[in-house]
Amino acid sequence: MREVLTGDMVYKGLRDRSVRQSSSTWPMTLIPSGRCTPSSRRATPEYVGRSISDIPCPCGEHPSYAAHFLTPFLSALQDLDIRPRVIFAREEYRNGTFTKEIAAALLHAAEIRRILERVSGRTLPADWSPFYPVCSVCKKISPARILEHNEAHHTVRYRCTCGNEGPPTTRRARGSWSGG
Repeated sequence: MREVLTGDMVYKGLRDRSVRQSSSTWPMTLIPSGRCTPSSRRATPEYVGRSISDIPCPCGEHPSYAAHFLTPFLSALQDLDIRPRVIFAREEYRNGTFTKEIAAALLHAAEIRRILERVSGRTLPADWSPFYPVCSVCKKISPARILEHNEAHHTVRYRCTCGNEGPPTTRRARGSWSGG
């Protein structure tokens, strides 16, 4: 909530000074689910690791688990006179919005890994990738092993931690940098 409030204050401050601006928010609906909680009565261990946008709504009244919790949040923003344009990362990935960024990250994966290791102090596997496909079998957002990246066709072939060797895709995925 703090990020949205801060963004709205900046937006309104610029607007009041007649500066061209826009306001948007990226709800974190593409994150993998963690353990099941009491609020996720319909969630079972099979959903752990799946995008919260791909898990059924706990009450059955919303399109997904993510929408179940996002709906009252967006309603509260309206009550506070905060009206950002809402952008959903899931749809942006599926529409190919990040195709060039994914290609660049895959081409520079070793360099990105070295930077992350230097900055964070942790060691990443040699085959680490900044690209996490959604497995076509287990449906989980997977830090899969990337087997092939075809830059010309914008495709990635992967092997998921469940053992599935997935079909080429860059549109059913999430960048490791993305909270969205």
